[in-house]
Amino acid sequence: FDAEYGMAAGAASTVVTKSGTNDLRRSASFFRKLVEVNANTFNNNAFSLPKHDLHRNTYGGTLGGPVVKNKFFYFGSMERYQEGRSLRQNFAVPTAAMRQGDFTEVAAKYPTFRLFNPFTGGAGGVGREQFTDFKIPSALISSISRSVMAYYPNPDPTRDINSNQILDDYTRQVPYSVDRDNYDTKLTWQRSGSHSIWGKFSMLNADVRDNFILGFPDGSTGDTKVYVATAGHTWTLSPTLILDGNFGANIQNQTVTGPDFGTNYGIDLGIPGVNDPNDIRSSGLPTFENGYTIGATPNWMPLYRKERSFTFSSALTKVIPHHDLRLGVDVVHHRLNHRQAEFGNYGLKGGFSFSNNTTGAPNYVAPGSIGWNNFAGFLLGLPSFYAKDEQPYEMTGREWQSAIYLQDRWAVNSRLTVSGGLRLENYPLMTRKDRGI
Repeated sequence: FDAEYGMAAGAASTVVTKSGTNDLRRSASFFRKLVEVNANTFNNNAFSLPKHDLHRNTYGGTLGGPVVKNKFFYFGSMERYQEGRSLRQNFAVPTAAMRQGDFTEVAAKYPTFRLFNPFTGGAGGVGREQFTDFKIPSALISSISRSVMAYYPNPDPTRDINSNQILDDYTRQVPYSVDRDNYDTKLTWQRSGSHSIWGKFSMLNADVRDNFILGFPDGSTGDTKVYVATAGHTWTLSPTLILDGNFGANIQNQTVTGPDFGTNYGIDLGIPGVNDPNDIRSSGLPTFENGYTIGATPNWMPLYRKERSFTFSSALTKVIPHHDLRLGVDVVHHRLNHRQAEFGNYGLKGGFSFSNNTTGAPNYVAPGSIGWNNFAGFLLGLPSFYAKDEQPYEMTGREWQSAIYLQDRWAVNSRLTVSGGLRLENYPLMTRKDRGI
């Protein structure tokens, strides 16, 4: 691409917003997708499950015209996008017997299943004894594990959706939704026959409900607001000399919180080292990866982003016989204010994983795809791994970028045009808001 385009890793896009004219122009549009004409899925039909709900509406309009004919014009548009759809979620949940430490139903379907007592034997699990009749004594089941059971729904006693020969399936339809509004306005002032000045303001407001997890009826909530303001001009200084430029500001505010946000479930359960009573971002139910994972809010939630970008571009174009010469400058400034801990396994609320080796033994290979030995380790309150993120500081970034370029579009003849140029870009080292890197 031409030398005037840069500061892009892979692609550069130019977006042009229409301007008003001397005539009043308007338009309207509407689109709707109907669930009534959709077919059910193969899997739903196989298990006699109802069709997913789906509706999608997109509607909007444009309006443009003169404020003062031949001098001052306006143009505006709006679009609203509404999507509501249900998605069937299939989970595996512990059966009533498993919640009491009874794994006889697993042993009946999987003859190689074994349940070893981790409190017996020697180092590395050598010589461990098995629990009698594949049952963990009630006295050994952790009180915290018993309390966590309240977040598991009961399984469906009629369907083996995951085909593991155990009736440990739970299915539900959850309502995903997206509501997004876009607004654009543009004013154009024809100051003179050779000078046009314009200003534009755009706004996006989006509310999203998504990321439904086991144990909670509601999904995550996402709120995104974007504001873009731009002003620019094009000035024909002479028949062969044109000056143009623009300045823009972009503001993005985004907040996403999980389904379990706002309550310190881990602290309420009496688990040390999870949540933080002084930081609401650390709220939620800790993750328990135990074969029947619960508390699975993604580790990147919650997030709080406040991003700002400012841009300035100006260029001078000179037309001479067979050549269009263009000299320009670009300046960009980015400001990032970001609170989102997403590097650990379980985020700020913390979490635990449970190994099948806890109730296993040397050379024992646990059968099945669920991880019943893992769940047995959870019942005993014996995690094999724990993690919790910490982010006491707001992550900030400040960056300046600049460029200068010169390009020439040379019309060699009526069938050949050659474009060439030189562009120099400067990327100083980023800093934080109040200190260095």
